[in-house]
Amino acid sequence: MARRRASPWKPGHPARVEVTGAGHDERQDKSRDYPAMGIPPYLILDPRDGTWTYQWGIDTSGGRPVYGNRLQRQPYGTPLAVTTELGTWKLDTSGLPLYSRKDMMLPPE
Repeated sequence: MARRRASPWKPGHPARVEVTGAGHDERQDKSRDYPAMGIPPYLILDPRDGTWTYQWGIDTSGGRPVYGNRLQRQPYGTPLAVTTELGTWKLDTSGLPLYSRKDMMLPPE
């Protein structure tokens, strides 16, 4: 019997938060696909370079669902407020860890 993969989104969840892996970057694909799946606010934390990207407000004026608003590649420590149907959450990103060069399979400096 074939095993089904779980859907990346479950209706009723107020937001999607992901941490970028040390290797392949799927941000561009997900930023295109998630609005079409109806995923509301989408926060990406990137420990490779210590930045976050927050996208929200699905807009369909161009014929395809896209995020209408985006704060892109803000450095950790920049104030962040994620607004969902459940309210607004203020997140402190200043103490989030970073990947090491070894984590990213890069040679030592």
